[in-house]
Amino acid sequence: MSFGGNSGKNLTYDLLSHWFNINSRLNINGFSGIKLAINAHPDDTNTQLLSVRNSSGQAKFYVNEHGSATMSGLTIPSSSGSTINGHYSTMTVNVASANIPAQQCASYATISLEGAQPGQTILATPLVTEGGIETSHLAWNAYSNASDFVTIRACNPSATDINTGDQQSWRIDVWAH
Repeated sequence: MSFGGNSGKNLTYDLLSHWFNINSRLNINGFSGIKLAINAHPDDTNTQLLSVRNSSGQAKFYVNEHGSATMSGLTIPSSSGSTINGHYSTMTVNVASANIPAQQCASYATISLEGAQPGQTILATPLVTEGGIETSHLAWNAYSNASDFVTIRACNPSATDINTGDQQSWRIDVWAH
């Protein structure tokens, strides 16, 4: 089937793959301001394989040629509304950790994560390991006080110092607002 007049745009159905093939961009407009664009050529560097765009043509959700999905300006429903502008994540193994003195809080470890910034929402999750932080009496949280770094802070309510060793692995997730 041809569409777009004499533009050379074609939509075909492949009986072997059971796929529709489009030799150019196809825009489907549901209503004013919303556009769904499906791109036929993964080597088209100007657009994505699948994108949902706003009325200005900016991609708000898209899938790139590697299959990675990206959503920009995600608004989490709440009374005040909070927009998530990015998510960064890393897994770091054998993190060098510090001794946490009895009845004190201190920096337990610092992990490099490109994109981390002060004031972002950060979650630090240890992977279960023998002698790890999850087996001790330490409580922990995470924050960024410098660009591209996350600090894990631990508090020790016990009467003795705690040192968990350097075999702990951590998953760090950062949400940029």
